[in-house]
Amino acid sequence: MKKHAESVISSQVDEHEISKQAYEKADSIMARAKAAESEMILGTYDYIDEVVGQIQAALVDTMIKTEEHFSKLDDYVKQQVKMFDDNREELKRNGEKFLRLLKNKQHIGALREGPKKLKKYQDKC
Repeated sequence: MKKHAESVISSQVDEHEISKQAYEKADSIMARAKAAESEMILGTYDYIDEVVGQIQAALVDTMIKTEEHFSKLDDYVKQQVKMFDDNREELKRNGEKFLRLLKNKQHIGALREGPKKLKKYQDKC
């Protein structure tokens, strides 16, 4: 009976030792898995940061090019507006000259036709 008890105790000690080793191995596996998980998460964040940085750089480049193009367009439109202003001023000056010439011509014509026509012309003006 003593041998049987020793055998049972020995087997329980072995089972306890086996269980202890199993738990230790499981803890080791879990620690490695958590470390791998952390590395994958950090790698993922690094990758996402890199991709977002590339997108940001592309957007900044697009913004710069867009500002350059709109600046050129703005300059062109300003030139066109100035040209139209200049043309309108020239038309106004030429129109005023034309009206003066026309009035002078009519005045001269009225003088030629006599005092009645001149009076009629002056009344119009």
